[in-house]
Amino acid sequence: MYSDKMVVRVHGDLRVQVRFHAHPHSDSTLLLVHGSLSTSQSFNRALGFLARHCNVVTFDQPYCGESRSLNPDMQVLDMRDEAQVVLDLIEHFEADQLMAFSWGGVTSLRALAQRPATIERAIFSSFSPILNPAMLAYLERGTEYLATCDRQRMAQLVNDTLGRYLPPAARRCNFRHVASLDMLEYAQMLHQIRELTTLGAERFMVCASQVDVPLLFINGELDEHTTPTDALHFADLVRSSEYVTIRQAGHFLELENEAACDAVAQAAEGFLSAGTQAPRLRRTA
Repeated sequence: MYSDKMVVRVHGDLRVQVRFHAHPHSDSTLLLVHGSLSTSQSFNRALGFLARHCNVVTFDQPYCGESRSLNPDMQVLDMRDEAQVVLDLIEHFEADQLMAFSWGGVTSLRALAQRPATIERAIFSSFSPILNPAMLAYLERGTEYLATCDRQRMAQLVNDTLGRYLPPAARRCNFRHVASLDMLEYAQMLHQIRELTTLGAERFMVCASQVDVPLLFINGELDEHTTPTDALHFADLVRSSEYVTIRQAGHFLELENEAACDAVAQAAEGFLSAGTQAPRLRRTA
């Protein structure tokens, strides 16, 4: 898929590698926000259906992917810094829509809580406000492997937990990706885990009550770490929200099987095509 590649300066002196996927007949622009230990490459499948409807912007946070070499003196970022990167990109591209995956949701919620003027709606996939026992167990083991930079065990941990339902080829690709990450990327996730668990998820999730645009939460039926039931706790915080459960899918949703990809595409397209009309609260989990 053709895209314009560019470098955008954000949050002071940081630079990020951005790809702008232009739609020939749309004025709407959607910003994609990746999760931890990930890059914008994880959205290749989602681009297939999102780019049919609007312009799509993908980027790598300053510490990872194609952005890493642009910031040679990079240090770990706090979540508020990552949120500022998202805000700067929203402003730069005048994005009116946003979609975040997994822990990219924490960063995105912090950004949306500041009510950027152009944003009209947002989607959060594989995300919930609850650190449930399965997630806490994953973070506990992950903390050990990240702190010692044990790449092999960290890659295997991701595949055995979040990546449990990925097909074999995707599991092999995921293992190679996680096992080859830079030490800074491991340090970044370790910092995020400590920041979130020390201050408490509630401190970050309460910012959801400050978001004034419609939100859609998409979760996999088989996902033990960000469950559809846990995601419903956002209903008490978000003024206008919808909830969709993808049958026979785990944490990685559209990457796991064709049926899940079609279901995610249908949910996302239906929500984004609603324009500025706020959805009623729907609990479809």
